[in-house]
Amino acid sequence: CTLASLRPMLSVRHCRHPKAFTIVEVMMASVILVVGLLGMIQAVTVGSEMLATARRQTIAGQILDHEIGKLRLSTWTTVSGLADSAAATYTSDQTALNTAISASGVTFTLERDVTDLTTDLREITFIVTWTKGGTTTAATTATGSWLEKLSFSGSAPISRTYTRKSTAYFGKYGLNLNLQRS
Repeated sequence: CTLASLRPMLSVRHCRHPKAFTIVEVMMASVILVVGLLGMIQAVTVGSEMLATARRQTIAGQILDHEIGKLRLSTWTTVSGLADSAAATYTSDQTALNTAISASGVTFTLERDVTDLTTDLREITFIVTWTKGGTTTAATTATGSWLEKLSFSGSAPISRTYTRKSTAYFGKYGLNLNLQRS
């Protein structure tokens, strides 16, 4: 403000600068930005966890399809001679599938259940199980830095076990049918 500009306005005691921001306006804008950024970080974290779960579900489906496909190429003598198998760590005979399994960050186990429906029909069920990282199944609070708490790539405070199941029917005279459940 200049003295010349103050003479016509004798009642004005000080000049206001309408283009400036007050400290309260700056603080409110900062709070809004921080809340927005935290929300976006949480959305990205949840999204990446959902993507990892979807990838693991896809790999489990590929394992099931691969094992059933191998049995479809087998003879009836091989299929009829199969027995139940306990859950064991899965390793494929395909390099690409093993690469996907190792990149997923979890260990898949495969179990086989065989049921003789008749002398010429077998029901074979494959069960794939994996556990998402975690230190306990019932942790009350997360440990570590705030970034580790938000991150799902390392060990999480809670572990979760997932299962996919596929049942296939094999007949002596060529009947092949399968059913897959998650």
